[in-house]
Amino acid sequence: MPFRKNEIPGFFSDPPPLTIEFEGKSYSARPDEPLSVTMLAHGHYVLGRSTKYHRPRGMYCGRGICSSCVAQVDGLPSLRTCQVHAHQGAKVESQHVMGTAKHDLLQAFDWLFPTAMDHHHLMTASSTLNRVAGAMARQLAGAGRLPEAVPVVREEPEQLGVDVAVIGAGAAGCVVAAIAEKAGLEVVLFDYDPGVKADQVRTGHVVGYYDDKTLLAVENSRQVRIHARAIVLASGALELRPHCPGNDLPGVFARRAVERMLQLGVRPGERAVIAVDPDADPDTRQAARQLLAELKKAEVKIAAEVGLDESGARKASPGPIVSFDGTTRLRRVHLGAANKVVDCDCVVWCSRPVPDYTLARQMGLDAPLDAQVGGFVPVCDADGRTARRNLFIAGEAAGVLATQARAHGERVAKAIVQSLQAAGSQGATLP
Repeated sequence: MPFRKNEIPGFFSDPPPLTIEFEGKSYSARPDEPLSVTMLAHGHYVLGRSTKYHRPRGMYCGRGICSSCVAQVDGLPSLRTCQVHAHQGAKVESQHVMGTAKHDLLQAFDWLFPTAMDHHHLMTASSTLNRVAGAMARQLAGAGRLPEAVPVVREEPEQLGVDVAVIGAGAAGCVVAAIAEKAGLEVVLFDYDPGVKADQVRTGHVVGYYDDKTLLAVENSRQVRIHARAIVLASGALELRPHCPGNDLPGVFARRAVERMLQLGVRPGERAVIAVDPDADPDTRQAARQLLAELKKAEVKIAAEVGLDESGARKASPGPIVSFDGTTRLRRVHLGAANKVVDCDCVVWCSRPVPDYTLARQMGLDAPLDAQVGGFVPVCDADGRTARRNLFIAGEAAGVLATQARAHGERVAKAIVQSLQAAGSQGATLP
């Protein structure tokens, strides 16, 4: 028997050693799991509400991109709970609610305005009513409660000068860092995920590139200003939601989020639908087939397989997902033109990941839509070089498949080493 509702039976031999608090109630937790996984292990799918219509929100991507699992943690609002590890005494409060995440009184606005709500012109006929509407709009958009007292600690930013700054500790980023260090270059490797297992990785969010010279990161609430001769964007890829109604219901998960859950001994639910995007690439189909086997091994009942047969090929029946259905969380999916209804408590959505292009665009690079990839792909050559001579892109961030990311990282690393060695002494610009 599992120690918690959604723990994989037999995965653990000891009960969870930690205790956290969510909305005033205590729950057991394990030290290596994100808080969003802790709550899922207990069967809590709803972690908060959307700002305007107060629709239920829960974990989707599992890597801090979609912002669906934000909550207030230890007094700090709008933290991505998939990126905050469980720790003894952690206090988690849902946001954008009047009541609780599951029973939010403000969800009535979704029912009162079934098509759209223009809060800018709501009740403008009367100044009194308009003040009421303004107060109501502020309540709808409130992002948590401010703590009674916040200690102000002013620290000087850390100034860091290196040869190569790598953003992202995935397959491509790690190999770039390793090759550059072997070549005698000074390297810093940043990743925002505290669960990343890589040597010498610094956990922090790289928020942008400023004045054409400074890469700004935030590590443990402290600024780190990085001056690098070469910058490598190895930020990986995003997994987009399926394009149909109800796709934001808690219980709809991206494939990689579920892979991470299973590694941590937690399953996404008891009765799952695994669905593959009709336009998914062969690598994604293979990964979906492997994940299907892992779900069965975790004693998850498969209610339906959509778009995948035993060989990993396309499957015509039972048809694509038409819509997701549920109130506060997913309860069923509608499939195919015949609108077949399948009861389930979770859906694993498998689509080709698309490049995480946000930093590339902030740095001024072009990122046109690539119909074949299904997303925006930053412009770079085969060696990762871009229009900015000190900026390179490696791995999935460059639009290559996950299985090719390491090889692409090796190619990019060699191009960087050659460029920096040609530039000569430290501080010289790239040729």
